[in-house]
Amino acid sequence: MQLTINRVFETTITLATIMREKRPMPQIGKFRVARMHAKLLPEFNTANTQRDDLIAKYGAVREDGQTEVPAERMPDFTAEWNPIAESTIEVDIEPLRLADITIDGNGAIESSELQMLGDLVTE
Repeated sequence: MQLTINRVFETTITLATIMREKRPMPQIGKFRVARMHAKLLPEFNTANTQRDDLIAKYGAVREDGQTEVPAERMPDFTAEWNPIAESTIEVDIEPLRLADITIDGNGAIESSELQMLGDLVTE
């Protein structure tokens, strides 16, 4: 499936949240969520390293020791990050089936998460 790096970011974070919160769903749903996350994670990590490198390049260290990109450097950061975030990659994943993440008609995934996952969840 073709996904943008930005979509990989959003999906990986959403799946991690679902897994961390131990949402009730059939075992097959848990398996498919975990498998999708596992296949996306290496791509997420690669892109996140690139993003971190850009933050280090354009950022400044705050008093708490964290690095952030100041507003005046944000256009430069964005100019380099957007082509990466908008690039597409092929990831070997299958959409989740709604039946696999539902118990007795109750879904384990919130409507906002379904909206974000979009075509990664099918009927």
